[in-house]
Amino acid sequence: RTMSQPTFEQWCDALLIPCARTDSGMPVSQPGSSAIMLVLVVLYFLFGTLALVQNHLRGKNWAWTEGDPQSGFANQAKERSRALYGSALIVWGVASAFAGANYQAFTYNIFCTGATACLDTDGEPTYKLNTSWAAIVYLVLQVIGQHMFAIADAFRALRRYVKFVALYSAVVCLVFLIFAATVSSHGVTDLVLVSVVFGLPARLGQIAINAYVRYEPRLFVAWVWAIISAVVYLVFSSEVNEEKLYKETGTYFHANDFLHITGYVLAALLYWGQLYAEDAPPGTFLVTEDQVKEMRKGTSSSGRDKA
Repeated sequence: RTMSQPTFEQWCDALLIPCARTDSGMPVSQPGSSAIMLVLVVLYFLFGTLALVQNHLRGKNWAWTEGDPQSGFANQAKERSRALYGSALIVWGVASAFAGANYQAFTYNIFCTGATACLDTDGEPTYKLNTSWAAIVYLVLQVIGQHMFAIADAFRALRRYVKFVALYSAVVCLVFLIFAATVSSHGVTDLVLVSVVFGLPARLGQIAINAYVRYEPRLFVAWVWAIISAVVYLVFSSEVNEEKLYKETGTYFHANDFLHITGYVLAALLYWGQLYAEDAPPGTFLVTEDQVKEMRKGTSSSGRDKA
């Protein structure tokens, strides 16, 4: 039950979505939504780059350099956690670029250009949005970025188990990559849901760590914001028919647009939170560098009192 390859305009009319062409004639679907996503991509790259540059300018040596036990308390030392936070933001920026291409701007180009058919006789897509090469790159990078944040948190408050967290993260990301790349074999096409399942333990772990460990409320706020945004997004997507609204009013605002706008706040919160991140001393568990400093001051004061 397929029809011949529709033109770009026919495809847009069938799906009830806004479309446009560039001056060169290149088709762009959902131009408003694409612009919203582009801003998110820029913010991730901006905040990630700022985080990396600012961390690099802190000094030549890394905090808690082996053989230099006092380097962790130096004000001019680079933090591994901050380097990972900044890198993860950039990875999410790349992921968002592929998401915007797949789900908004270039959906027609990816799924319909060169295809024998991409709509059935009822005007419904014959393709699966979550199974294209662009979607797979986006979802794999999304999962990788999430676990980079988890490793950063381990450097900050689970230093004793950094290697375990890193190994766990590598295995999860590799398994998800293999699962996504072999979608044609196993037939599970809802890779977005699968990516959420793969990333959920890391996300919950981060929320728990940032809620439990003192001096780290900022990143806790960021992850709670992400959870609240996701819940509102699910309600929005289930209760609002964006295509019907567009047909009746000429206004197109998708649930994805809402989620991406809340992403602006998330990117800013993650950047703000990492500004205060410091690597914990090697061998410590659920203790931050600030707490170690506090304990040392207490020990020093106690010694002076006894003297």
